[in-house]
Amino acid sequence: MRTVLARTLEKHGFRVIEASSADHAIACAKEAPKIDLLISDVRMPGTSGVDLARTLLRENAGLAVLLMSGYLEDEIEGNPEIRERAIFLQKPFNMRHLIGKVGEAFHKQARAGAPKS
Repeated sequence: MRTVLARTLEKHGFRVIEASSADHAIACAKEAPKIDLLISDVRMPGTSGVDLARTLLRENAGLAVLLMSGYLEDEIEGNPEIRERAIFLQKPFNMRHLIGKVGEAFHKQARAGAPKS
């Protein structure tokens, strides 16, 4: 699934860094000059996608976040700081839906970073 998502995003002009685990994603984020978007499953072995997002947002407040799951959004709903920042993508989905949600994640991130009036 990760490889299919990566190839789809690359075909749409995105540069993709694939990570096989949350620890690998954190290491990649430390080495990359800039990461604009995190796409992660909510449920993973070890660290959850929610915890991964929280960790990466501490280091990169401008990060857009797209979390996906085949389960309900309960884990996201219980985390207000993630709920305010992340877009949720329910599995199963098609690739057109994925690309639309990527746009939503960037739009939500831009609104979150806008100055409050």
